[in-house]
Parts: sequence; structure tokens; C-alpha cells
Amino acid sequence: MKAPPTLDGKSFGQYEAVFLQLADEHRTVNAFELQELLDACLPNDYIKSCACMEVCRQVVLAMDNSGTGRLKFSDFKDLMCSLKYWQTAFKNHTREKTGILRAERLRDALLEIGFQLSTDVLSILILRYMRKDGTLRFGDFVSVILHLSVAFNIFEAKDPLQNGSVKLTLAEWLKSSLTC
Repeated sequence: MKAPPTLDGKSFGQYEAVFLQLADEHRTVNAFELQELLDACLPNDYIKSCACMEVCRQVVLAMDNSGTGRLKFSDFKDLMCSLKYWQTAFKNHTREKTGILRAERLRDALLEIGFQLSTDVLSILILRYMRKDGTLRFGDFVSVILHLSVAFNIFEAKDPLQNGSVKLTLAEWLKSSLTC
């Protein structure tokens, strides 16, 4: 996956106060607090579609390196940069910039983010995230990216020699599949 561009430090001053209001004594937020934070900080309903509880849980699973189920402000800043990057890719592949991505354009949008996927994997993602009308909203797209990011990170951690093969116990497999 390509790294998202960073935003300048001034952009985050407005978010830090809200973050600290919701944060615990360790200056971290959980998925529920993240949802409140995104709802307060994201500019419109189109973008706020990624502030649902399911996506917030995915964000915490994807970004929490400490195993506490909580994110630091630096994680939140990374998320906001990523959302801006992902939004650009999403818009580049929506027809007339409607905020609705046709399922057949998902491959191109994901490729722009840096994911090159087989047709089989893409089909599974479409079945999992596509809406009844054959489209994905921005929140769905963010879920797809988070799902793929976690899956690739788990695999890469288990494949240190990068030979494209991993061996897992049942417990490791269950933990990995449930984390995605």
C-alpha cells in the first residue's frame, strides 16, 4: 500500500483539542470515542460515512500496535491523512464525482491505493461490501482498505523471509481471521 501524504501540522491544531476532550488519562481513545471524534471533525455526511461504529472498530484493530484497543493522537493524525488520500482515490473512480463507487470500479480505486488483487479476492470483497444497488459508499471503501491492510500486515509479519507462504496454528488462524 502506498503511504498517504502528510498534512501540515497546522491542520491538526483544531482536532487536538477535541481529541483531548474525549481521551482518557493516557491521552488515548477507543473505538467509541473515535466515532465521536470523527463525527465532530469530519466535514460532511459523505466523509462521515466512515465514522460508523464498525469502521471505527476496524480502525482501532488496524492501527493499535499496543494491543490496548486505544489510539494515540499520532494514530489519529495518521488516520486523517489516510482518509484524505483514500478520499482522493475514491473520487477519482466515481462517476461524475457523485460519492458513489460502482463495484466494477473498485479494482481501479484499490490499485491507486496500492493494492493489486486477483479477481477471486476482488469478488469476495465486492460480495462483502457492495450495497444492494451494486455500489460502495466512501465508508464501505474505507472498510475494504482497512480489511486489506490488516490482512497484508498479518501475512507479512508471519512471512519474514517473504517467500509468499505462512504456517499458522488454528489459534493463530482464528486470531488473524477475526482481526481482519
